[in-house]
Amino acid sequence: MPGRRRTLCLGAWCLAVLAPAATLSLCAGTARAATGNQPGGVVLDAWGGLHPFGGFALSTTGAMYQPGWDIARAVAIRDDGSGGWTLDGYGAIHAFGSARPVVSPVWTPGADTARDLAVVSADAQGYADGAAGYVLTADGAIHPWGGAPALSGPTWPGQDVARGLLIHFAGTTPDGAWVLLRDGTIVNIGAAPAMSLHDERVPAVWRHLHANADGTVWALADWGVTIGAGAPGSGPSAPETASWSGYADWGSQDLIRDVHLSGLGAGAVPTATPQPVSPAALTAYRSAYRPAGGVSLDAWGGLHQFGGWPLNKAGASYWYGFAIARALVLREDGAGGWTLDGYGGVHAFGAAPPTPANVSYWPGWDIARDVVITSHDAHGNLDGRQGYVLDGWGGVHPFGGAPSLPAAAYWPGWDIARGLDVHLNDAGVPDGLLVLDAWGGM
Repeated sequence: MPGRRRTLCLGAWCLAVLAPAATLSLCAGTARAATGNQPGGVVLDAWGGLHPFGGFALSTTGAMYQPGWDIARAVAIRDDGSGGWTLDGYGAIHAFGSARPVVSPVWTPGADTARDLAVVSADAQGYADGAAGYVLTADGAIHPWGGAPALSGPTWPGQDVARGLLIHFAGTTPDGAWVLLRDGTIVNIGAAPAMSLHDERVPAVWRHLHANADGTVWALADWGVTIGAGAPGSGPSAPETASWSGYADWGSQDLIRDVHLSGLGAGAVPTATPQPVSPAALTAYRSAYRPAGGVSLDAWGGLHQFGGWPLNKAGASYWYGFAIARALVLREDGAGGWTLDGYGGVHAFGAAPPTPANVSYWPGWDIARDVVITSHDAHGNLDGRQGYVLDGWGGVHPFGGAPSLPAAAYWPGWDIARGLDVHLNDAGVPDGLLVLDAWGGM
């Protein structure tokens, strides 16, 4: 059958690929079938355990598994589920299922320096076959095997810097790559155009850079947190797959080492859903990478950073000479936040999204005293969708669909309430609160 030319757009730029009848090779680091991929995906844990989800059926016969030893670093899967390969920190490549054995181009026993692998060859059915590919080491060097063309870019000898490898193709031939560094920087090599993570802070230790068959590019960080990537300025995207059913992380234990997604080929019906991340994993992630320091709010709305806290203050409300500012909420990444005025107005600044229109508001009456945001986006940052406003009498007013909570205390006609804290259960749902009064009572 004749080849089919397909163009996949990633933000502001596109990849044009010439696909044989049953094969579609992308910048995903592996050759993928145009049709027939299973839905769902596979998680690799730190010990080498493989955990399919979303209905993905995987043969794991002969897979490497080292209980208690954090040595697994990356996984590549045949999307028909017949097998795949895992990479350990020493550089050994372990085939499992019916996948062909691969002799690693770099093996350093006792030195944990291997970080990622990319299989770039496919069989007649369009599934990765292991005949050719690359291993990325921590210094940024890209080591080919099986006749894969050499790819060279910047390296950092002796440093543990590089983390993820994503291959760019001209037709079916690798002609460039992107290397993801641990700090979130993406280095483009050869014909690969510039790319960046769609995130305001990127403070995490990042692990891998992947692309789906539909052109979605995304990155994996500690605790299994994922964000989209693409051409600079192309806007946010999110890693998706046909089904996340059955997906689970390890909560506060940072044990996810790689995630392989399948099922969204070019032209697939857009039924994908965003990745679910447990509240415990998000809490651990946010705690580990929270900026240091803080911000004080003055009576006029001025924002004053201290302790090195990075803050995007663009668009922050300021009432010169008018002492109306009452409370401040910050996004955990320092990319923005919200201020509350005495009338109940909630004002977003920086990259913080605006709150919904149903926030309680008392024009001309200085009675609002505190605001709490309780909802988070897919990356664990406060997003302004839901929360509560406290009035001076102790009334707690939910907005954005936040559940109503019983009043801790209520003093009608007495402006005595000052502070509000909302408790979230393990599912991230508000289930209780504390109110601080002006005398220090809680």
